[in-house]
Amino acid sequence: MPLAIGLLKGTEYGAVAIAIVVFVKVSSNIYEFTTAFYLTARGKNSIVDSLILVMKMPTLYASALALVLKHFNVALSPIVISGMDTFVGGYSVLGMMIIGLSLAKYEKLILDWKFIGLALLWKHVIYTVAVIVLFSSCFNLSQPEKIVVIMIACNPLASNISAVATLLNVHPEKAACAIMASTLLAVITVPFTISVALKLI
Repeated sequence: MPLAIGLLKGTEYGAVAIAIVVFVKVSSNIYEFTTAFYLTARGKNSIVDSLILVMKMPTLYASALALVLKHFNVALSPIVISGMDTFVGGYSVLGMMIIGLSLAKYEKLILDWKFIGLALLWKHVIYTVAVIVLFSSCFNLSQPEKIVVIMIACNPLASNISAVATLLNVHPEKAACAIMASTLLAVITVPFTISVALKLI
């Protein structure tokens, strides 16, 4: 989301595209911290314990609160809005800190190149191409929607993965290494994918 806001803010389609990005990101977070989190937790916990862990996720309550405030048209104070705008810039920094904290616990880091390679192949090639082809061929998208689909598709692996892996103790070092490699690779793949995909669709 910070990437999308940084690139789209001030552009012709900025306001519309950013609104779509926020909606997609919130939906994605709800999925990650419900279905995906539950399935991951079930690897080491019972059904009841996994459900309890899901119910402890603050993302669910933050999303519910946001929907309630939106429904009742509750206006936030300028101070709160200013703080939230500032937080956008620190969002990525916090994500990198989570990865760093996950890696710092290990005196000797053993890289799982097979896992990293498969994760990068899936996220930066298979998933990205599949999403762009699917949406461009099956949906009649507007230009802002095309931009958002491409940006969401080619983003690196989310730092949320490292947080979930650390919380559930499911190979957090592998998750952190894969995210770090994906983030570094995204410096090349994101601008390349956006430039190519916009010409094709």
